[in-house]
Amino acid sequence: MATPIYLGTQGWSYKSWVGSFYPDKTTPGNFLSEYAKRFRAVEVDSTYYGTPRPEAVKQWYAATPDHFRFTAKFPQLITHEKMLRDVERETAQFLATMQLLGEKLGPLLIQLSAKFKPDQRETLAQFLAALPRDFRYALEVRNRGWLTNDFFELLAQHRIALTLAHYASMPKLDRTTTDFTYVRWLGSRKDVPDGEYAQARINRDPDLNRWGALITRLAEEGVAVWGFANNHFQGHSPTTVRTLMEQLNLPQPVPVRVQPASPPAAASDKERRAAPRVDATYKIAYECFNSWGVKVDEGPAKTVDISGRGALIEIPRGVPLDASMVLLVMAPFHMLMVKGSVVHSRRSTNGTFHVGVHLTEVVEGTWEILNWVIRERLAEKSDWPKQRG
Repeated sequence: MATPIYLGTQGWSYKSWVGSFYPDKTTPGNFLSEYAKRFRAVEVDSTYYGTPRPEAVKQWYAATPDHFRFTAKFPQLITHEKMLRDVERETAQFLATMQLLGEKLGPLLIQLSAKFKPDQRETLAQFLAALPRDFRYALEVRNRGWLTNDFFELLAQHRIALTLAHYASMPKLDRTTTDFTYVRWLGSRKDVPDGEYAQARINRDPDLNRWGALITRLAEEGVAVWGFANNHFQGHSPTTVRTLMEQLNLPQPVPVRVQPASPPAAASDKERRAAPRVDATYKIAYECFNSWGVKVDEGPAKTVDISGRGALIEIPRGVPLDASMVLLVMAPFHMLMVKGSVVHSRRSTNGTFHVGVHLTEVVEGTWEILNWVIRERLAEKSDWPKQRG
């Protein structure tokens, strides 16, 4: 089949797999590298409990071969606790961190709570519309009321895959809403106790035969397939994946030593200068230095042109300017700090300012990183007062 099929498990950090999947005496620090010798993709389930440390994501990248792919679940803080409301910072942090996987990053899974009901459609629609398009997403619902043509059309509009989940309380679906599909084989903790994942204990052959036929049909129709099994589905998710691979006649690689891959290199100045120019609306926080401290204004602004080492920013009226300032640029779900000096400014006919900025430093990252950098910059200013009453 020419259409890509990525099959794997939900997670890799299971000590009970040693001996049944991992070689004897494999240590936890080598689980991922051993996993990547056997399957070509994995769903990172642990991100559901919180955005991982950037250092951990870089280690995942280094431990896997070039052809390997990761998918990951959105943190529960976004999907279950805040229910997709006021989650700009959390989403930006998660996306910026997962982007460290570079070309190895596959779709990101938005798993909604069963308490997230169809009457919250507008909240979902606003959230999906604001997601940056340089990522791919799959959406899983746990409420049957969502399964309407209106919902499917919403996903198709944003090129988001409907997750086809084998889950007890949900019907078995075969609907696709974009050019790929995302399948999850789930089970019950009542059938398979946590941690006891050394062997398969549930016969799922009829289910797997049906899923194998569906995956074959979708692949023949040109739909890429991403599918991940949970240990609770049969008791041993590697067995589930291997069974499907046999049905689909997918090659099962013989484990070989994999040399760690190098993390993606940072873009050079030449590459930055060659980057396409941006014309988009941003939310900008202006950190303007003056003798009275820091003046912070937040509001919508127009980035007329930003590329390479220069930027032309349209700032709303009433924002005081200084010869030295830091612009904290927050595009929807993306953050970029630009440190630079004002080259020129002029008032436009509508009362806004057009400000030319010579960029001296650009830092991309999470809110926490940017906040730390700003504090460091403030501490470096010799005329910065130690205390303010």
